[in-house]
Amino acid sequence: MGIKNILKIAIYNLVQRRKTTIKIVVGFILVCILFVTVFSYNVAVDRQFEELVYVRMSSNYVEIEYEGELPDENIDYFESIEGVNQIRTIGRGYLDVENYQVYLDEKRYDFKSDVYLISVENGEIISKNEYTEFKYRFPNEHISYGTLDRKENEIVVNYRFVHTLGLSVNDVLGKTLNMVYTSGGTTQERLVNMKIVGVLSDAQSNLYSTYWGINFFVNQDLSKHIKRTTYIYLNNFKTGIEIYEKIKHSLEGVITAEIGYLGYSGKSLIESFAFLENQRNLVNRIMGVIGLLLLIALVINIITILLYDVKRKGIYFGVMKAEGMTDWNSFMIIFTELIMVFSVAVVVSMFVSAELIELIGQFTFSTTRISLTLNLSDYTLIGLGVFLGGAVFLLILSMILIRIHIKRDVVRLL
Repeated sequence: MGIKNILKIAIYNLVQRRKTTIKIVVGFILVCILFVTVFSYNVAVDRQFEELVYVRMSSNYVEIEYEGELPDENIDYFESIEGVNQIRTIGRGYLDVENYQVYLDEKRYDFKSDVYLISVENGEIISKNEYTEFKYRFPNEHISYGTLDRKENEIVVNYRFVHTLGLSVNDVLGKTLNMVYTSGGTTQERLVNMKIVGVLSDAQSNLYSTYWGINFFVNQDLSKHIKRTTYIYLNNFKTGIEIYEKIKHSLEGVITAEIGYLGYSGKSLIESFAFLENQRNLVNRIMGVIGLLLLIALVINIITILLYDVKRKGIYFGVMKAEGMTDWNSFMIIFTELIMVFSVAVVVSMFVSAELIELIGQFTFSTTRISLTLNLSDYTLIGLGVFLGGAVFLLILSMILIRIHIKRDVVRLL
């Protein structure tokens, strides 16, 4: 008997036994919803962990604000701590634009936004953590235009400066910037003949660690005028508080400093991790207990229905066998019927599971600010995995059922 005939017989049997088919479909759907939802939820949580790490990576740092110099032995100690990704020290000064005139190639521009003058004393303008976050969140964007390398008479500005002037990036790159301070009839030049060699992109301003406002990055020593801030970027999130305590303890009695563990990647990120992990354990525990009981009940119910169905089909199989149908053909018909019903159940359960994940995601979003999401490829792999697992189970079940049928025939002959 060919595959085409087996399919015809299987479809005919399912249509003729509508009530039995519906009972089996409902049972399979409930079982599939359980498995697909559990697998989907755990994959979605893993995706959310990854999202939390990369989307908020740049704000995972210990910030030390102080006057004077940090001793070299402290810097060496920070670098030796496992989980420290990069150390960067900057100086930041505040320029009240109300008292300044800004010139680009001798052309004067008036704007009212204040400016923060930033000197990166060691490390790059963009930290490794910031760069990783940027490439993850904005894979198709440039983090900067021009270059970020600066000589003493060169400057890098952020896009907010360009936007405030109503210009484009190309309008300012290569131009000479001068800032003149005027107060009480006296004039003092603050930035003189600084060539603009780079512009940080507008997307860069959306990083979690970006300092708000208009920033000018210079290659000058600003320590005489402003406080220094050292950022110790971390990549070991789960030991972040421990690292913070180590750094805080190492600076006791060394300098007068404000030490803060900032951003989502500080305590709130670790709290988000803990919340997700606790929720996952709770959901898996509940689904495990309820699911196990449901699974046992449904499997027993489905097997009972199928056994009864095989018993009722004894005469039918006998007639077909008299017409030349082998035990292998009988097995293939039973297996095909189950696979067709199970395929419908898997498809339906994937849609229901997606809605359940969406409901759980709305709850977690209020805490983590990131929704539980799955890619189409994730759902496809999960559905395929459940289908293949179910197919193996149904293959074994079909073998058992056909053996029962053969044994009954033998007993009847004796």
